[in-house]
Amino acid sequence: MGVLSGLFGQKSCSICGSEIGMLGNRKLKDGNMCKSCAGKLSVWFQDRSESTVAQIQNQLGVRKAYEDILAKGFNVSRAYGEFGCILIDEIFGNFVALPDTSDSFFGDAKVITSIDQIRDKKPDVIMFKEVAGVDVNVTVTSREEKQTVDGKLVSYNPKHMVYMAQFSVTIRLKGHPFIKSMTVPLNNGSVQIRNMGERLVTEYKDTVRAMLTGYKGREFEIENQSAFYTNNSLKDLIFRTEYNLPDYAYGFKVDRVTNWKQIQEYQYYLAMAEEIKSVLEGWDKC
Repeated sequence: MGVLSGLFGQKSCSICGSEIGMLGNRKLKDGNMCKSCAGKLSVWFQDRSESTVAQIQNQLGVRKAYEDILAKGFNVSRAYGEFGCILIDEIFGNFVALPDTSDSFFGDAKVITSIDQIRDKKPDVIMFKEVAGVDVNVTVTSREEKQTVDGKLVSYNPKHMVYMAQFSVTIRLKGHPFIKSMTVPLNNGSVQIRNMGERLVTEYKDTVRAMLTGYKGREFEIENQSAFYTNNSLKDLIFRTEYNLPDYAYGFKVDRVTNWKQIQEYQYYLAMAEEIKSVLEGWDKC
């Protein structure tokens, strides 16, 4: 045992002082950290190996203050996301976000509308004034569907394509002590849109903003809390409203039979991302 101890160099945690097991060390710039202390760091923190002991201790102190803030109350006025989540408190001007709301690696992500659902995950409480900007990310991949002719797979004419879209927002921070950015996936899985022919790449932002002019112009009524915006309230608005979509909305040829519902879903997630961007970037313009 003494030989092994000398060989591997038994270490103690620079944060809590406990002995670190053989495979449990998390290296810091000027010290060591045990697995337990590493588990207390922010899920958004990326620079552990380049951080000093003092910086880690400061982060743990800040995160303890976040717990105290959440214990005193968090007024959810907007709740968005179906894989990750963003809960917004417009009364106190802050928000929390998580990249994954599932309980385990193979667990299903949950739709979160209350801080009580994620309190045990100890989310960071970010102030609106710490937001430098929000990027809307739409990642689209594709595959071709083929037909069998004389025992061979051949293309349709025009091609039958399936486009798979995933949506997220990247929230860039300024002056935060340990978080640079937060990328939150919004949809669980992907929106799959069938399209006859190749997709025409278009600029979506002007299109979606034009369609949502009536919605995005409404003021949030703080006093009576009459507007609690969630995934469902946004989806209800998008799916019940008949917009006069152009023939190639978002680059997809609109077909009321085969892809209209999926294009509405695409529009729904895009509207969700744009709404998050509008709220977090617009706090100082109210």
